[in-house]
Amino acid sequence: MASKDESSGAREPQGERWVERWILPALRDTALLPVVLVVAGHVVAFTAPMLIFALRDRKVGAQLALLGLLALTIGCTRFEIRTRGRPGLLSGWVGGTWLAALATAWVCHRYALF
Repeated sequence: MASKDESSGAREPQGERWVERWILPALRDTALLPVVLVVAGHVVAFTAPMLIFALRDRKVGAQLALLGLLALTIGCTRFEIRTRGRPGLLSGWVGGTWLAALATAWVCHRYALF
């Protein structure tokens, strides 16, 4: 049975506990930097074509996928502002991934690679 303090206090959402336990330690540990870079590269490889499909070709499915990614980005930033009072490491990685995806999409569109 939960104590009175545990049941009356504000509960942390399940997603926030997951981010604190699995995502943030991976970003902080320098030994896992190659893994983080590979995951970020995969996200860029997924996001760049979605940007091209959504903006150039006006595909609704790609626009919905980008809307979902934007919602996740806002959720990450809100999480860090709520827990730390400012955007932090997670927001930096997510923002960097968006910038890399935008640059990749621009190069692919500019040089007709995709």
